[in-house]
Amino acid sequence: DDLFYHPSWGVLVANEGGSSVYQWFNGRWRRIVDPSKQLRDVDSLTATDDTLYVSDGSQKTIFRYTAKTGFERAWTHTDGLTHPEALVSVGPALYVVDNEKELVRLEEGSDAQRWTPTNPEWKTPEGIAYSPATDTFVISDDGSGAIFEGAFGHTLNVRGTMGAAEDIFITDDGALLVTDNGWGRIVELGKDGSQRIRARFHRSYRDLQGIAQDEKGSLFVITADGKASVSFMPSLLFEIKP
Repeated sequence: DDLFYHPSWGVLVANEGGSSVYQWFNGRWRRIVDPSKQLRDVDSLTATDDTLYVSDGSQKTIFRYTAKTGFERAWTHTDGLTHPEALVSVGPALYVVDNEKELVRLEEGSDAQRWTPTNPEWKTPEGIAYSPATDTFVISDDGSGAIFEGAFGHTLNVRGTMGAAEDIFITDDGALLVTDNGWGRIVELGKDGSQRIRARFHRSYRDLQGIAQDEKGSLFVITADGKASVSFMPSLLFEIKP
């Protein structure tokens, strides 16, 4: 359902249907061990140098993982979470899309800060990314197709619109790479609002989900299995080299 790239981890994949997290690193594909089977509804993930965070919507929980401690509960319903999905780490804080409408700022030792944007195109936020260069968030909405940009707690502006915007990756030059599963394509949205198609997928693989890019310029895209597991197509991880 989602993926994330970090040089220390490689490509991390949130395998929602399999209640697990996979890793593609140095040419090796492996499942990150969860011996007590704590993960159930793996919606999204993000990572820092040594820590992986996983949102689990049905359990109202965000898990923390390190090689030393394994998976442990970091934030739960007692912190006000109702259905956490997309998330991104920024400094000491974690920002998460919760309950399909709110943005929540979480930090250990502090109360959760909640915010619901009022833009009329804000319907079902799906993916989130952070730009250190502008100190702003970019958020996709697969209901309206809008791509929002703005600071937490402030006005969100619509940067562009497409069919069904899923996930986002921000490039070094500030462009956005968006998986548009409404049309089965990857769209590059420039800083000037221009759009160009970077890749188009066959209709059999049209359910595009997470997107990321590594330091060599390779794009990674995860596709879901179609329609609630009734499709004959498996979920696949693609690499598109520059």
